[in-house]
Amino acid sequence: MYEVSEEFVVRMTLMRNLGRTLKRDDKTLVAPLFPVIFIGGKLVGRLDRLIAIHVTGKLIPMLKEAGGIWL
Repeated sequence: MYEVSEEFVVRMTLMRNLGRTLKRDDKTLVAPLFPVIFIGGKLVGRLDRLIAIHVTGKLIPMLKEAGGIWL
């Protein structure tokens, strides 16, 4: 687990939205990039992605493979 400061999250979000604005793609500004989830060193994504993986039945095998649970 890595902790990032709230200031870092705000800066990253501002930079990403500024980039989109400069490219004139500011109709779809992004939400903050954090928190994100990694399992076994692999990027899963945000909470909505984690829930989707769980619904499909792939979360438990991922956690077992990463050593996160022992069922």
